[in-house]
Amino acid sequence: MRIELHGDVLELSELLNGTRQATLEGAGDGWVVTARIAWRIGLDAAVGEGELTLSRDGDELYATVVEGEASEAEDGSHTVSAVLDVDGGAGAFEGVSGRGTLRVTLNEETFTGALDLPQLR
Repeated sequence: MRIELHGDVLELSELLNGTRQATLEGAGDGWVVTARIAWRIGLDAAVGEGELTLSRDGDELYATVVEGEASEAEDGSHTVSAVLDVDGGAGAFEGVSGRGTLRVTLNEETFTGALDLPQLR
């Protein structure tokens, strides 16, 4: 399953240790997505933590970030790619597990991207 996403960046902040974190809320293909993700740029660039909830018509899927990478463009936008560990849900996704990927490009106000969930069981 692939879902093209777009939405709002509710919060984008940079912590004192150089970690950036964003809270995202958006939609795609009839789904609503909320996510929180944190990453570092520079020599130790990596996605550190995050979680994602995908919902539609009472069905919900939950996932956590297990690894990823991030980059920053000259215009100040960020591209974040993360591997997700799907760890259950509700409704049609109750008891589901597997892996997926999230790739988003975001600025201070909006984001676009895609969520791929090909390995659910």
